[in-house]
Amino acid sequence: MRETSKRVTVTLWEGPSSKAQNVACIEIAIQKVTTVKLKKPLGARKVVDGAR
Repeated sequence: MRETSKRVTVTLWEGPSSKAQNVACIEIAIQKVTTVKLKKPLGARKVVDGAR
């Protein structure tokens, strides 16, 4: 995560580590939640997808 005065960039990764071996995807639907703790309140700053 990176914060500036105008935006907060968040990059999320999901899945096994590239170091993991013999891992299979069993295709089940699971809702996931992630909490991001900011240094300052979000306010009018824009949230940006860091994976793009």
